[in-house]
Amino acid sequence: NIIQYSGIRPGVEMASLAWKDVEYKSQDGQEYVKLITTTSKQKNPEQQGKTRVVIAMKQLQPHLEEIKRHKNCYDESGFIFAHPPTTQLPSKFIGKPIKSFKAQWKSFSYFAGIASEEEEETKETKTLYSIRHYYMEQRLINSDVSLVALADNTGTSPDVILRWYREAASESFASSLSKVIEREQS
Repeated sequence: NIIQYSGIRPGVEMASLAWKDVEYKSQDGQEYVKLITTTSKQKNPEQQGKTRVVIAMKQLQPHLEEIKRHKNCYDESGFIFAHPPTTQLPSKFIGKPIKSFKAQWKSFSYFAGIASEEEEETKETKTLYSIRHYYMEQRLINSDVSLVALADNTGTSPDVILRWYREAASESFASSLSKVIEREQS
């Protein structure tokens, strides 16, 4: 749900999320969830570990609150995705961030009917990163978010978004592009 409602990357960005990095906010009557994440896409090694703000849709809030209700999953001063005390891993992992969700995603995909073994053999499986793609495409199709704002929020460039989602982006600009320009008569 965090990827679906914010567009952050699975892996480093999700693993870096701590409860202290989450704020429920409102601006101009619009509620949202502010996340501070460590970005994983820095080309300059000196900028590795740099944080960025991600604005998530308000629909994320009830999912975060549900996680908090489970005492084994919630530590106010810890990471959102941390190994719980009930982990079968060595105790040194308890409370440390989960860095890979690949196995959990694979199990969930089969359980939910998102993936099948046939897809696995043909390499057509949906990855956790597919949810990030879904987020960006849906934001372009269903909202008035500018390409620049979407790129900034997802930690990528408008160029990359256009390369991947050109068709969806074209449709999202249709309303403004099709308006008749009224010239002033002088």
